[in-house]
Amino acid sequence: MSQINNSSAQFQNPSRLRFDEDVGIHVVCQNVGMINSRGLWFHDDPLEYTLPLLLLQLSLISIITRSIDIFLKPLGQPSIVSHILGGIILGPSILGHNLAFMNKIFPREGRITLETLSVFGFMLFIFQIGVKIDPSIVWKSGKRALVVGILGFFIPFALASSIRLLLCHSISLDDTVCDVLQLVVLMQSVTAFPVIAIFLAEFKILNSDIGRLASSSSMICDICFWSFMSIIYVAHVAKEKSIQSAIGSILSVGFLIYLLLYGIRPAALWAIRNTPEGKPVKDAYIYVVFGALMGFGFLGEVIGINSLIASFLLGLAIPDGPPLGAAIVDRLDCFVSALLMPIFFTLCGLKTNVFSVQKWKTVGVIILVVFMGFLGKIIGTMMPPLFCRMPFRDALALGLLMNSKGIVELVLLNDWKTNSVSHL
Repeated sequence: MSQINNSSAQFQNPSRLRFDEDVGIHVVCQNVGMINSRGLWFHDDPLEYTLPLLLLQLSLISIITRSIDIFLKPLGQPSIVSHILGGIILGPSILGHNLAFMNKIFPREGRITLETLSVFGFMLFIFQIGVKIDPSIVWKSGKRALVVGILGFFIPFALASSIRLLLCHSISLDDTVCDVLQLVVLMQSVTAFPVIAIFLAEFKILNSDIGRLASSSSMICDICFWSFMSIIYVAHVAKEKSIQSAIGSILSVGFLIYLLLYGIRPAALWAIRNTPEGKPVKDAYIYVVFGALMGFGFLGEVIGINSLIASFLLGLAIPDGPPLGAAIVDRLDCFVSALLMPIFFTLCGLKTNVFSVQKWKTVGVIILVVFMGFLGKIIGTMMPPLFCRMPFRDALALGLLMNSKGIVELVLLNDWKTNSVSHL
């Protein structure tokens, strides 16, 4: 296995095999013929073959995460907590601290298949979330939700950025730490709508006054975040490549949105009109939607916005509720939530090693920036409701809800880590 530095390695083959670590990128050699094991009677080790290894990994992930979920359910913890804890238990912090276990059950070559499956699972999951959302909620949200969403992004961003600049200029910190702090600032500023929607649904407060305000405000905050990230991305493309490349990236995203608004959306509405009231939607329509999902995921990878964002946008273009939206969610829900999503969280846990934390000064700095972002989010989301005479307790509950972090933030952190993002 050879180790390649991030700055010098250039992979031209899109089917490359790679595994990201703190030390760089590892190239993994695999025997493409070792898929199915012939069994113990032929003296084969099943764990050296791709399929048996994958099945064992999925079994362990399902059993451990489900067991933790059953244990934590009486404490009112959302399922994401049990999934992450399951990953940490399987990772280098606990069971994976035994190198023999880690190398046998989660070898690098085995994790490549698992990583791909987890990204595919999240693509289906984020598409499913998009289908459940009514985008018109943004226009119906009202001034209060609009102000909460905007202030809920910019106040924590300003407060956390200020403390970051102060720390980077007043105490000796590595440039890498200062770059990481900028990512922490962004994480504390965003309130991801999919995360809020999941928590509200699990706590059964989606249709309460606070739930509706949190939903609308988080969507506004999400729009602010992705608009900000889009500007940074285009500026980075212009700097690293050319102005023409930056313009091309804008036009390609514009074309994707145009295709969704004037191609997919009308086709979905046509399918709904051609479904008799009270009757289930035709299977053919579902197959076409799933085919479009794969196609748009590929298109997202081609134009550089990745398959996850493209899948979410496609989900937004599908009308929510019955007959089409509800049928799609029904087909995906159990398979995605029970099997595929725990894989993603487990992989996050496999990359988490509590024993690697050594520079406590850096940890303290990160905690301070996180706290300032948390405080800024509380202030930004509580001020407008209090001004509108909302009870203090409800306003505080809204502020805490808007501080919720979940799967979207984990995806962003994993993506930034994998791609060694430092230009923000």
